Amino acid sequence: MREAFDAAGYPWVPSHVYRKTVASMMDDAGLTARAAADQLGHAQVSMTQNVYFKRKVAKTGGGGAARTGGRANMSRCRRCG
Repeated sequence: MREAFDAAGYPWVPSHVYRKTVASMMDDAGLTARAAADQLGHAQVSMTQNVYFKRKVAKTGGGGAARTGGRANMSRCRRCG
């Protein structure tokens, strides 16, 4: 790989950058971590997820509670307005 990068005019690019690019493209394309792990030669999927994949944030619903001050959507009492 070193020779290929040098010949292409990228002598500063280590092979790890290529691996990271491939893994990122697989992640962005929605392929599974298992598929990427197989391509990269990792025995443990967790290695691929921890090192190569971006962290995906789950929608917890916490943002809505923060905006309402922690109160559920409660209608006001008729007497209190």
